[in-house]
Amino acid sequence: MPLTPGDIAHEEAHINQDISYQLIVTEVIFSIVALAGVSIRVWVKLTKAQRPFGFDDVLVLGGFLLAIGLVIASCMTTKYGVGKHIIAVSASDLTSLSKLNFVVEILYPGSIAMAKLSMVVLFSRTLAVDRGSKIFLWGLGVWIFFWAVGTYLDVFLECRPLHSIWTAECAPSFATSVSTGVLNVLSDFAILAYPQPILWNLQMPMRRRIGLITIFLSGLFGTAISLARIPILKASNIGGNPDLTYHLIPTYIFTVVEPLIAVSCACAPFYLHVGRAIGAVGSSFRSLFTSTYRSGFVKTGDAENLSAISITASSQRELQVRNNQAIEYSMSDFDHGDTIDQVGATFTPSGIYHKQKVIV
Repeated sequence: MPLTPGDIAHEEAHINQDISYQLIVTEVIFSIVALAGVSIRVWVKLTKAQRPFGFDDVLVLGGFLLAIGLVIASCMTTKYGVGKHIIAVSASDLTSLSKLNFVVEILYPGSIAMAKLSMVVLFSRTLAVDRGSKIFLWGLGVWIFFWAVGTYLDVFLECRPLHSIWTAECAPSFATSVSTGVLNVLSDFAILAYPQPILWNLQMPMRRRIGLITIFLSGLFGTAISLARIPILKASNIGGNPDLTYHLIPTYIFTVVEPLIAVSCACAPFYLHVGRAIGAVGSSFRSLFTSTYRSGFVKTGDAENLSAISITASSQRELQVRNNQAIEYSMSDFDHGDTIDQVGATFTPSGIYHKQKVIV
């Protein structure tokens, strides 16, 4: 679509406008988040896991590397006019931009597919509770694989010869982009929905169950990005946008951020180990300065005067009278990192006196 006289007048009035910083800053931030997730996963595998690396780890590392390639390629497009009005971009820069855009189209399906397949493989190893679950996960994996294959076929076969893409003789079909985007979102929902009933039925304290479910639901953010990318592709339709270079910024941001979030979500189950490690270090550090002594007393046979010793907000020990004797029993397991030292328990004619050193 050619520029109208009004478009030309507007672009000439804003010819020095450049919003490329939005792309660079956003992608760097999400790259750091993805790098942190991958680093945590590798650390857990090297220090905590019985089997260091599996196929799911190889997939997520591959997806991360392809996503970083996306970041580099998309940021390089800013050198050739992305973020500026098209009237300020030379014809040679537009050709270079088209070549880099082709690189982005090549890297995108692989990075998304590898991150998702990593989650499917992880689920099949840890959350496949029966034969039906395994069949579902295998089917989901095949779906994601052939989605990537179909997307690659579209990239390489839609415009022939390939150089017609960067000579402006051929533009990718918007309808094809939308259809691949919709199929991509459907697999997102399948990955999000599968573990939820299994996690809910785990035999563990409710707060831990909710924590696990919340971690796995973090993928909703990635699904939202996938959904939002579809109308953004329409807004920057390569064949119909007269100011393409300026409006490609949100397209590249959402295209690159989506696989980075997918990689982060694939590593999310490993974040729990970091919380435990921090809790253990924190408890050890606080124990140097904050040791506390607490005591409780119960008279034998006096059920009206039971006393409790609160250890933490989530753990408690109580003294109870049974058969005219005061005894101590545990209400729940202590959290990881808590240290309980029994200082003394003295029996007297009138009852039992407990003294404990509590480090929380």
